[in-house]
Amino acid sequence: MSARLKNAAGILRPGIRPARHRVSPIRGRGFTLIELLVAVAMVAVLAAAAIPGYRQYVARGYRAQAKAALLQVALWMERAHTANGVYPEGDAAQAMLTSLAPQHYALQLRASTASSYTVVAVRRGPMQGDICGDLTLTHTGVRGAEAHRVGNVARDCWGR
Repeated sequence: MSARLKNAAGILRPGIRPARHRVSPIRGRGFTLIELLVAVAMVAVLAAAAIPGYRQYVARGYRAQAKAALLQVALWMERAHTANGVYPEGDAAQAMLTSLAPQHYALQLRASTASSYTVVAVRRGPMQGDICGDLTLTHTGVRGAEAHRVGNVARDCWGR
């Protein structure tokens, strides 16, 4: 019986071998749907954890640009005060504010007199909801913020 095998009907036939279960070459090299779903779920969990941190990092960068612009305005105002004896107002100051404004902030000169000023970086675009609010800088160097949602403006907004 070694040379003869039974077929499906149970009859012995010479040279017929029983069918073996073969694995498709495509299936053997691919991924199952469950494996793909697990991989997608893992990527989604990692993205959910990483995106808020990335957004905070980007906001901190935009805030740093605004702080640098405020300090440049203060430097320009002090130079003009040293040269003329008064802080500039009007068109000259507005042109300087427009030229130094960072991408996501607008610079404004508030409470500007011949002997004092307050410059404000007003949020716009993606920074509209920033927790630090609108950053301010006075002629005495006092750093602050308007409409902020943090406890310590100096540490949380100006310190980093």
